[in-house]
Amino acid sequence: MHPSVLAEIGPGGARVRHRQQPVGSLARETWTRPVDLLVSDMNLAPPAVIRYIERLQPSVRARRWIITLKLNDSAMVSRLPDFRERLGRIAPQPLRVVQLTANRQEVMVIAG
Repeated sequence: MHPSVLAEIGPGGARVRHRQQPVGSLARETWTRPVDLLVSDMNLAPPAVIRYIERLQPSVRARRWIITLKLNDSAMVSRLPDFRERLGRIAPQPLRVVQLTANRQEVMVIAG
């Protein structure tokens, strides 16, 4: 995370908190209040990303999400409706999935 992003102070004192650690090591009990925005751009297969989000969301209670899913092969593309359904069960609403135009093998999940 670039230092200028971490130094930025938004409306109402909002700040970016970058957790520089593997997502699997995040302890659920470290979250004392809801997260305003959960941003995730993991270089993992969608099933792994979704497992981590399913594990974290009940604890962080993020009000909004911006999550990318890498669809690196046709098997992942064909599973996109299933991925959307799983995320829709725990996501803040509304939930949208938008294809990113850069390489056409990535979608952005926007929720809340």
